[in-house]
Amino acid sequence: MALRKAHQDLPSADDVMRSVSEMEDPPRPDTVFLACSGIVGPNPDEIHRFIGGRAGFSRRQARNWGRRLRQQKIWDGRKIAANWLDKKTGGSAFWLDLAVMDGYLERTPA
Repeated sequence: MALRKAHQDLPSADDVMRSVSEMEDPPRPDTVFLACSGIVGPNPDEIHRFIGGRAGFSRRQARNWGRRLRQQKIWDGRKIAANWLDKKTGGSAFWLDLAVMDGYLERTPA
């Protein structure tokens, strides 16, 4: 029962598309992919299954993005390194992680 309730509380694909549309119109596939990883988890196949066709990216592209996110340690095991929901730093962290995922930036060790 608790698992069913938790699943019902998760945003739907429509919710994600609406949220990303508020940031970008039309929403870019890479932005949708990264946002969905915060919901579905750091798994490119699951993200593609959740929203890929609607967002305009292929399973192959999802796996390429996922590989880059793991290589750059944005996805660390089963979690995401940054807290994109943090009120102070979350927004910046999300957009920087997107730039890393797209290959415009690289993370360096602290």
